[in-house]
Amino acid sequence: YPEHSYIIKRRIAFVIDHWAAQVDESFQKETYEILIACLNDCDLVVRVNGAAAIQSLLEDFDFNSGRYLQFVKPSVEAIIGLVKDMSGSDTTCHILKILGIIISELGEQIRPYMSLIVDCISDLWRCSLNKKMVLSSIISIFSRLVEVLIGGAAELESVLFPVLSMSCDPKHSENLYILEEGLN
Repeated sequence: YPEHSYIIKRRIAFVIDHWAAQVDESFQKETYEILIACLNDCDLVVRVNGAAAIQSLLEDFDFNSGRYLQFVKPSVEAIIGLVKDMSGSDTTCHILKILGIIISELGEQIRPYMSLIVDCISDLWRCSLNKKMVLSSIISIFSRLVEVLIGGAAELESVLFPVLSMSCDPKHSENLYILEEGLN
């Protein structure tokens, strides 16, 4: 690749993000492939822009989960990898929001990727105990998983109980920021 190709990749993801509603159905496969490549790029800004573009496509009124299913695994894996590489709380929260949107849009179809998601956010929970914004986003992800996994939330009990007990403990004033999310 040319030395400054990351600039072009950033702009491609940016343009897709802003024109998501205009992407014709016949180009969606190629669009998802381009964004997966962006999510796996070595440049962090390209990856974040790729994630933002995925979000825009998922939030589009005409989103069809059937066309996205073949890209769920690579996009979830790449987004989880991006979450692991983040250092700032704001960006981490934004990327977790995108993961939550994927969960909400796919509903029960997210089940095959549940263990991958739960393992990642459980690790992130342990590493982020002093980052209340991130903890709030993680609780939101768990909440979305419970909502979409009809009759399957029992699989999450071993992970959810410690999270809920910490977030809903009124004795710890530092947990007030995550108390509302935990109660939801």
